[in-house]
Parts: sequence; C-alpha cells; structure tokens
Amino acid sequence: GVFDAALTQDGGGLWMSYSTVNVLPSDPILLRVNTRIASSSNAGGNWTDVGVTLNTPSPVQVPDNLGNPTGAVWQYEVSRILYDQYASPSPNWKIFWHRYPQANRSAAERLFQHGWIGVTTATTPTGLWSAERKLLVGTGYDPVATAGTIGPPEYTPVTLAPGGELSDCPVFSEPGALATANGIYISLKCAGGSTDKVVLLRCNNDLTGCAYRRDVLFNTEAAQFSSSYNGFSATELVTVGSTNYLIVTPTQTDDYRGCFVFQIADLDAVAPAP
Repeated sequence: GVFDAALTQDGGGLWMSYSTVNVLPSDPILLRVNTRIASSSNAGGNWTDVGVTLNTPSPVQVPDNLGNPTGAVWQYEVSRILYDQYASPSPNWKIFWHRYPQANRSAAERLFQHGWIGVTTATTPTGLWSAERKLLVGTGYDPVATAGTIGPPEYTPVTLAPGGELSDCPVFSEPGALATANGIYISLKCAGGSTDKVVLLRCNNDLTGCAYRRDVLFNTEAAQFSSSYNGFSATELVTVGSTNYLIVTPTQTDDYRGCFVFQIADLDAVAPAP
C-alpha cells in the first residue's frame, strides 16, 4: 500500500514523499516500510514515481522492550519532503522521516527506543540524496544499542530545550516542516510521556542549529472537540498566501479521525497550550 503522503512545491510542480508498505511471502507478519518520491505536473491530478530509492528496510539485531536480543527490521515512516527556497548555498531539498526497528514477532513490536528522526538532503529531488543524518532523538533513546548506526544524534531533548521543556518526550514522530526566511520550523508529536503534546522547533536552513520554540497543543485539549478524542497526531505545517497553519489529526484511542487546521498568527510567538 501507499501511506503518509507529504507534499511540497517548487517552480516546476508538486512533489510528494510517501511510504510504500510491502509484505514478504517469507515473513507475512512484519511489514516493510520505506520512503519514495513522486512528482505531479498537473496539480496532483496524476503522479509519477521518480524512481529514487531513499532507504531500504533491512534486518538488525537490537534489544527488545525487555532487554533481550531480538531480530528486527528498520522501518522508515511518516516522511516529510520539503523544498527550501531559502537554503543557500546548502541543498534546497530535504526529507525527514521517523526511523526505528520493528521486532519480527507475532505482535510486530515497535522498538522506538532505538529510533530517531532522520533527514537527508539534495540539490534536486531526483538527484543524489545525501547519507542520512540522525537529526534528533527523544528521552527514551538507547545511546548504546544503535550507537554504531550513523553515529550519535545531533540533537537531544536536553540540547534542544535546556530548560527541560522536552524532558517528558520519550519519542518524537510525525514531523511537519515549513521553510521560511527565518529558518525551518518543525512540528513534532511528543509521545510516550505523561503529557503527550505537539511541539515546535526552529532550525537554521542547513539544520546545524535547532532549538525548541513552544508547546503548541496538548493531548488533553482534544476532548474539547469531542469527548471521545484522546489526542493529536500527524502534524503538518503549511503556508497559504502569507498565513501559516498547523494541521493535526485528532485521535480516538489509536484511530485517526480526520484533520483539524489551526491558524498561527506568529510562528515565533505561538501561544502555549493551557
């Protein structure tokens, strides 16, 4: 199947990163998820995969959630492609994704403690994409088990927010991204803690300087829209004209229930949730 489409636009048309989900006949339980790119020259009426292989689900040995060695497969989910017109001389194209291993067992256990938000860059969407950077991790990250994969993370909750605002964020996922003249803003789902929320970061255009900006939404706020909603997920940032918006999906247990769109008056002064 095809999932988690994310769009960006340059002067030549629309571009989309998306997840392809495959099942091997030899392993019908564990799906293989990776990232691909497609383009459209008619405003999304038709799409063509551009034939670029960005990542490949591959086997890995890591400790499971009980600390026991287990075979798993790297998964690459919820990608976000971004055309950054303000990046100069750094590459204009960026793709973020959530990479983590999933244990090969009946429950297909997701081992988020061994995963991170990765990013790759390129000068053209069909050109040579860079090696993946381990951009940021949550507080639940195991620095030992996957230390040899790519290397240490560039950002942690402590380096992003020395004041401790991200100390209850074991996992980051569902990245949204927006390129502006002031830098790249990244929205993230902060999950797995006692206070799940959506947070906002700002980075410079080559992603060598990132910092926490604000909490934007708390999961507890979802109930004001429906008593059955228990949180928000699938974050995205977009600009229409000169107005910026945050898009999120309200969740009902583990089900997604459409989309909410919130207007942002000022990206650098987003009001904290109550």
